[in-house]
Amino acid sequence: MGRSVMQSLSSIWSSKDISITTKIRLLKALIWSVAIYGCEGWTFYSKDQKYIDAFEMWCYRRLLRIPWTQHKTNEWILGELDVATELLGRVKSLKLGYYGHVTRKYESLEKELIQGYAPGNRSRG
Repeated sequence: MGRSVMQSLSSIWSSKDISITTKIRLLKALIWSVAIYGCEGWTFYSKDQKYIDAFEMWCYRRLLRIPWTQHKTNEWILGELDVATELLGRVKSLKLGYYGHVTRKYESLEKELIQGYAPGNRSRG
């Protein structure tokens, strides 16, 4: 969904009247909020983390109008924009905040599920 929103705003990204800093702020406000909606409940694997990092770099490349055929490294792009990768860190902090919120509840099914505790005894066999 984040990719489709990014592509629907291509007139903004291709505009030369808008500064790069404004484009970055628009990217973080409009695109990333759609891309990481509901991330608190995601189960993370290393493959998913790579997808998030790749999505962030794809967005930055679209911002600078650099095609994938132009072999520019990720470090070069981050240096050109003067930013650091932060989308994955934002997702992880949201997940951790949700975990803390759920574990502070007194008694709830969510807390039991997250902590892996099931009340009662399992029968033999």
